[in-house]
Amino acid sequence: MLIIIIDFILRQLRYIVNIFATIIGYIFYPSQRGYLPAIKNDLLLKPATQLADMIKSGQLKSVDLVQAYIDRCKQINGDLNAIVDDNFAGALQEAKLVDERVQRELRGEKSADEPSIHEYPFLGVPYSAKNSIAVKGFAFTCGAYHRKGIIADKDCTTIMNMRKSGAIFLVITNVPDTTLFSDSFNYLNGRTNNPYDKSRIPGGSSGGEAALIASAGSVFGIGSDIAGSLRIPAHFCGIFSHCTSPGNIVIDEMFPSVRDVHPKVLTIGPMCRYACDLRPMLKVMTGDKLDLTEKPFNYSDLNVYYVRDLGDPLALSVDVEILNGLDKMIKHFIEKGTRTLELNMTKGDPNSFYDLRLATLFWLAAIYDPEMPNFHEIISHGEKMNPYSELFKCLIGTQNRYAAGPLVVGIVQKVGSKFLTENFFNKWKKIKSNIHRLLGNNGIILSPISSEIAPKHNQTLLKVFDSIYTSVWSALDLAMTTIPMGIDRHGMPFAIQVITAPNNDKLSITVVEELSKHFDGWIPPCPVDASKSS
Repeated sequence: MLIIIIDFILRQLRYIVNIFATIIGYIFYPSQRGYLPAIKNDLLLKPATQLADMIKSGQLKSVDLVQAYIDRCKQINGDLNAIVDDNFAGALQEAKLVDERVQRELRGEKSADEPSIHEYPFLGVPYSAKNSIAVKGFAFTCGAYHRKGIIADKDCTTIMNMRKSGAIFLVITNVPDTTLFSDSFNYLNGRTNNPYDKSRIPGGSSGGEAALIASAGSVFGIGSDIAGSLRIPAHFCGIFSHCTSPGNIVIDEMFPSVRDVHPKVLTIGPMCRYACDLRPMLKVMTGDKLDLTEKPFNYSDLNVYYVRDLGDPLALSVDVEILNGLDKMIKHFIEKGTRTLELNMTKGDPNSFYDLRLATLFWLAAIYDPEMPNFHEIISHGEKMNPYSELFKCLIGTQNRYAAGPLVVGIVQKVGSKFLTENFFNKWKKIKSNIHRLLGNNGIILSPISSEIAPKHNQTLLKVFDSIYTSVWSALDLAMTTIPMGIDRHGMPFAIQVITAPNNDKLSITVVEELSKHFDGWIPPCPVDASKSS
């Protein structure tokens, strides 16, 4: 009875806080939709794989493609504020060399020891990367006050792999302070806006990536994820992303480093506007470590499970339009004859997944390591710091070193870790084992990514527990692919995540590739006037 009473009280408090957050958001941040200029170059509307094929066949010059994306970045970034550093001049030089190499091979003048252009899957195509991933010679600040002015002295392995694919690095994009929040704001580079509504956030921590890609300022990019950093921005900005199974992609030259966060939770993955780019991009990023072999898709081979609400009293109930999108996807599977079943969340049932409602604590258990620094030590770079007083000073505007969001996440970690008893760790391990067994080789889980569409700026502090729909699956070592589902009544995009067992990334990607043929996918946040393409 006591638990029921506490649950009721928490839900009422959550309801009141949400009303307050909604009022504040609409008073201080009135909607500003349609603020981005039209897309006028049809090169910005093609998948990376198609663009690479056009370059290798001589139909398209890499210089023209790179220039088109440079022009778009300059056109939109004043309002979007997604770009932290750029390689515009260098990218054009690289593109010129690509074009010379292509023409040389097409004329039959390639030297015998020179690899064929067809060995480079993304030859001449520009890409972006978030500001927590090292790209040699460019900003590597991660939005952190204590890292101001830091330049990467080497590439991370993922960037090396992208270079080997022939892709051309174009820009570094904005992140939250130290990446530890779901709103891409920091005191070094400011606030990134959602491309669909300037009054709303793009998500985080890969928020700059998602905003730029959704705005057609980049065709694809590299993000990372520890609790939803690939999926939440993809959901808020209406693009595709993939959260790679832990252990299948090299995590190096990042901040926070793998020494600072648990390597079984931190991962890197692709972000893009077109589903067809996910598989080849992941293949490049992982260095062929994962089995991503394409196989014929058969709906009848799948077992589809879905969850509508995790039942956490501290999180908002899932918005009805997101649930409607989930229902459309479920209906699609049923019509195709796929076995479809809602996850059993019944309390007291030994076969239930009721404990998934403990999502926040499961995630804290997954990252728990007494030998690793806590989030406040990462934020302060090891300096002594009182998070409560710093948060108060931040809220009243008397300090501008640490953003409020990461301070709140650090407090949640500090307080929540006190509940991590041995019995709780056993619960976490048991439910992880049960989920892995349930999914097997042919099972997927469909789940919301967030309780709502992109919130207004500064609302996120009051909605910190709404990330449970991503953090819980991260805590269970799963692979997750995001698929955009369309636009809601506010003109905002939303997405659903397709979840598979560890190392079964090819299944979630295959399913999303198939579903993308039947649902809306990326919808431009601005008018498209490709008749004026150059």
